[in-house]
Order: sequence, then C-alpha cells, then structure tokens
Amino acid sequence: MLKVGGENVDPMEIEAFLLEDPRINHVAVIGVPDPRLAEVPVAFVIRASDAQLTEEGVIDGCRGRIASFKIPRQRVLCRAISHGPWLAGRLQAWYTVVSFGRLLGEAAAMLGRPDEARAYFRQALDVCHKVRFRPEIALLRLDLAELLITSGADDRAQAFEHLQFVVTEFEDMHMQPSLEHARRLSHKLAEAQSGRSPGSSRAGPRATDAHPVEALTTRERELAGFIARGLSNRDIAAAMVISEGTTEVHVKHILSKLGFRSRAQVAVWAIEHGLPHEGDA
Repeated sequence: MLKVGGENVDPMEIEAFLLEDPRINHVAVIGVPDPRLAEVPVAFVIRASDAQLTEEGVIDGCRGRIASFKIPRQRVLCRAISHGPWLAGRLQAWYTVVSFGRLLGEAAAMLGRPDEARAYFRQALDVCHKVRFRPEIALLRLDLAELLITSGADDRAQAFEHLQFVVTEFEDMHMQPSLEHARRLSHKLAEAQSGRSPGSSRAGPRATDAHPVEALTTRERELAGFIARGLSNRDIAAAMVISEGTTEVHVKHILSKLGFRSRAQVAVWAIEHGLPHEGDA
C-alpha cells in the first residue's frame, strides 16, 4: 500500500486499470519518495508488440478516469520486448520493477543525484527480497556500495558490508565479471582509506583508538588485511594455504579479540592500521 499525500493507494488497483488498455501487456506500480507527497506512484509498462504507446499516452489515458493522486508520476517507462515462456504474468511485472529500478538508480548516480539513486536501489532491493531474486539482490548491493564510495558518503563500514556480501554471492553464483568488479571496488576502497591523512575527520570514534594492532597475532593481522581487500573465506584460505574451516576459526578469534560483530568492522580496522598493502594480493 502506498501513502500518497496522506491517501492510501493500492498499486494493484492502478495496475488493473492500466491493463485495461490493450496496448499494454504487463505493468508494475511502485512508490518512490516525493518531498511534497511523501510517496508517488510510478508505473513500469511493457507495451504490446508493435503497439503505438508513449509515456504521455499512458498518463493521458488516466486523466479524468482515476483520481489524480493515483495517476503515475515522475517516470513512466514504456518498452516493447519479446517474452520467453519462462517469464510471464506477475513475475514479469516484478522483474520489470527490479530491472528498471536498478537502471534508474544507475542513471541517477551518473547524473550526480546520489539520494535519488539510493532511493531507487532500495526500492528495487525491497522487491527483490520479496521475490527472493538472489542475483539481482547482489547486483543492487554492489551498486549501493559503489554509490557510497563514489559519492563520498562517510559510511565505510556499510560499503564494506555490501562488498563482503556480494563477493561471496557472486562467487557462489559464478558471476565472474561482477565478482571481479566487486573485488576492484574493495581494493579501491582499501587503498583510499589507507592513504587517508591522519588528521582527516570521520564520524564516530576511530577503530584505532580502542583496538591496537598488537591485539592480534601476526597471522591474524595478515588475515584481517585480506578481509579488508574484500576476499571471501574461500579466497583467504587459498592465499594463506589453510583450510576454509581454519579461516572461519581465525575470523571468529579476530572478532572476539577486537570486540567487533561484523567483517565490515574488521575491514575498517585493518585499513585504519594500514594492514592491506598495495601488491599484497
């Protein structure tokens, strides 16, 4: 249920109305943030093959027939595509939301509108979680990590958390190009943070203040450096010539000794101490 200027709007009602138009094959309606109305509906439309339909035509077909606050705002995307028998009905609508949501986010990021990009990514991510669309969840979290890095957002831990997640997922799903991109981002973030001037300010306490590097053994410091570069347990095990089970035990010891709860915190701590060095990989 959407909340448009205080009014409850059922997106399925708008979808059913739009599907009365024979020129439309599939449609999905989502809500996107709006500074005045809190949320506004946006329709993602796939037109029928060879149908003559424009974005303006979709809007014109709504005027005077449904309440003005239910009319899709902002962007209405109309695309004619061929459908395989494996993707039909409501699934196609979900897929449309996810794909276009990510593309809209990437477009907003390229135009220098990080807040808008983040809103699109998170909206698409919510849809992905509902339908358990695993590859797209990983791709969206990769986009979010890159957005945090390129926009200068002061949230290293969140960027690392996204990257740690996607590296493992891309490995498991054998999505090699995306995996390589995620690893490059991890290296880029590690290098940027390790090269930060000592006097630069960050929100919140520095990891180095409470946890000296001597808290870990030499072997544990080496492993923490690999974590900071975005390597999965499997990759770390191969690099250190140990079993994956031993790697997991080392990670647990590191978390316990440093009083951390996540690998992202370890990554930030390692970078603060300059543990990931260029050329170590």
